[in-house]
Amino acid sequence: MARAWSRTATAVALALVFGAAWFAPVLAQNSAFTEEYDRTGMTYMHMLYQYQRQAVGPQWETESGTSSVDMDGANLWGIGLGYFFTDKIGLHFETTMGSTYFQGTGAGAGIQRDVFMNNGYFNLGFYPLAKRFAPYLTGGIGWQYLEASLYNMPVTPGYCYWDPWWGYICTGASYPVYSTTQFVYNLGVGFRWDAPSNFFIKLGIGADWMKYPESSTYTR
Repeated sequence: MARAWSRTATAVALALVFGAAWFAPVLAQNSAFTEEYDRTGMTYMHMLYQYQRQAVGPQWETESGTSSVDMDGANLWGIGLGYFFTDKIGLHFETTMGSTYFQGTGAGAGIQRDVFMNNGYFNLGFYPLAKRFAPYLTGGIGWQYLEASLYNMPVTPGYCYWDPWWGYICTGASYPVYSTTQFVYNLGVGFRWDAPSNFFIKLGIGADWMKYPESSTYTR
């Protein structure tokens, strides 16, 4: 999986480099991209899409051998808020959510879960060029929240309780739910274009690292 990740990262990096080289002559002739642009004091809000690629998850050493959980790719949607302290340094918060699928391998082969996921990031961004079209570097910390129904566990029975307004309320039988929130740190690179018509577009690629409880490895 590490080799696959490296191939993917290399392919995306080359695509960005060749794409930038192809667009460079066009950008150099268009003031909408090359115009000087001061972002100092700017606040902004944006919608975002994030594809989180397939990853090898946490690994545990057990008496039966090594267990691991692999995560499928996930399509996540969210919102972001940001503020520029200077024309080159800004702080932004982003949060995304979506669903994916975990599957156990090795001694944990019986684990199969549909997972709800919520990510949040507090990142600093550095923009070396005070232009409408500028590359950026970003890095920061955040969280990842996971919630999964444990289909490989016995169903828990329903229960009833008394509500003073609604009377007796009863719940049905269901699978137990597992949830966890983990600390995340991340790095990324990309491009931002602030268009003259008061909107912007960002395109970036990055990596997250986190360590699940009792895991002997980091999930990337």
